[in-house]
Amino acid sequence: MVALAALAVIRFGLQLEIGAQYDTNANRAETFNQPPPVAPGDTPPAAPVASFALAGGADAALAAVGERNAFKLRLQAGGKYFFAGGAAPQDVAVVHATLDDALKLGGGRFLLGLAADYYDAYQWNDCPNVVAGGQSIADTSCHRDFRTVGARPSLSVGIGPARAALGFGARLFQWKPDSAYSFAAPHLFAGVEARFSTGDEGENEWLLSATGRLEWRAYDAAATLPPGAPGPAPTRADTDLLATASIAYSGDFLGAASYALDWDGSNSFGESFLRHIVAFSVGMELPGQLLATVRAQLVFAKYPEGYLLLVTGNGAAQTIDDENRNALVFDLARAIGRVTLFARYSLFQNGVTNALVSYERQLMYVGARVRAW
Repeated sequence: MVALAALAVIRFGLQLEIGAQYDTNANRAETFNQPPPVAPGDTPPAAPVASFALAGGADAALAAVGERNAFKLRLQAGGKYFFAGGAAPQDVAVVHATLDDALKLGGGRFLLGLAADYYDAYQWNDCPNVVAGGQSIADTSCHRDFRTVGARPSLSVGIGPARAALGFGARLFQWKPDSAYSFAAPHLFAGVEARFSTGDEGENEWLLSATGRLEWRAYDAAATLPPGAPGPAPTRADTDLLATASIAYSGDFLGAASYALDWDGSNSFGESFLRHIVAFSVGMELPGQLLATVRAQLVFAKYPEGYLLLVTGNGAAQTIDDENRNALVFDLARAIGRVTLFARYSLFQNGVTNALVSYERQLMYVGARVRAW
């Protein structure tokens, strides 16, 4: 590897970003369609807190590309500061590091890969306790403070315009407010993709892909037993299957569409779920050298044993802004030399099949990104 790195072309990039945001639901509060009764003195369900926020971050990447090996290390850091006092527990700092390495074998037909990922979100302002049953207890749903780390080796083979991959991996997920939602999870995965061109001069490019991941999650807490079931409860264990299929197009515009099936079978009562996720995006250039992108996601969710308000551990969030809900996002960007100005509007709502609670969060964000290196 050292010799290969010495012959590689090394590139380094650094981008800095700062922006202002308005969040209509900074604390991600859900609203009951039929509010439950609240005993006198107990804390009522949280209401949405709207707030302006200041956001910023840095994105650094180091790449070394040689004849047989391609290596990339990326480090991102950022944070948000909310101005409304009720949104202070949502102040957050984030560090995200990724590593990708691919070694060509057999003249490039085979690729031996290694991917690693580390994500850590840190929220330092305490959440106020809630009163339930006359007792003051910690609110473990207030923060989205978590850490995840994982790695996966893989082997892929090229067959004409297609490439198929197999691999395995593992990850640790730590939900800091409540260890009952932390788990360790080995997994197996497979994927296939095909690239081809159409048009008189091959100006239209297409990418078809399908992936599958089977993951076994061992949690740090006992499973919840059904009402009336005798104990003791076993350790919670989930089997999660995620399958995706997608198509992407590059030509006069950029377009993509995907479907994902996420099934989780749990021995903990109320934690199993089935989600169908449909997503698409369209990007194009507008007059004035403006780049516009529209992205949408629809989530059809079923909970065979009833919907739980605290579904944090189910979705195993990947970023601090990962909602696992219906989403609609509009982006506008304009590059001026090394500076890119952009504006974004995001709308998040509950999955279309959930009728017990309603949820809405809107984000308006304007900012600037500078390519410093």
